[in-house]
Amino acid sequence: MKKIILSMVVVAATATLGFAQTTSKMMSDTGKSYVRYAMSHPLHDWEGTSKSVKGVIIVDNKTKEIKQTAIAIKISTFDSHNANRDSHMMEATDAIKFPNVTFSSTSFQKDQKGQETVTGDLSFHGISHSITVPIVEKTDINGEIEVTGNFAVKMTDYKVDPPSLLGMPAKDNIKLNFDFFFKQRR
Repeated sequence: MKKIILSMVVVAATATLGFAQTTSKMMSDTGKSYVRYAMSHPLHDWEGTSKSVKGVIIVDNKTKEIKQTAIAIKISTFDSHNANRDSHMMEATDAIKFPNVTFSSTSFQKDQKGQETVTGDLSFHGISHSITVPIVEKTDINGEIEVTGNFAVKMTDYKVDPPSLLGMPAKDNIKLNFDFFFKQRR
């Protein structure tokens, strides 16, 4: 939790101090933003969704490009519409000891074709790995920014044993997709 708060404070302080005249801070809209995971087991597939996304982005006022982001999600907020499965996932991920999944960007890139990616540190189960995720960014007429993307991680890369049912483990791969909405703080 301290790392999450520290990451968000650093991003917010950077916006306030370092980029004060040239950037704006935008906060995630918790009513619209979500992250969804998909997993597979030999007997069935399932998804879980969290709509409790806490995030901030720093936007360059001149170019309107995102310069930094920090995202935090409590593992306990993921809902697969099956309380037993959700409890088992919390147990498998040690959610009491490691309650959050966080992402803190290190760079945003756009290639010659306009394809965007964000690179940063994904922290899960007390372990951080640098990942690069393709994203699509849209700004509406009110200035709200929507960022979507998808990627996959292996549970074992974060020292999590895939949950099992009837002695058979789920597949190691977790597919994630997200839809974040950011708006100016008022």
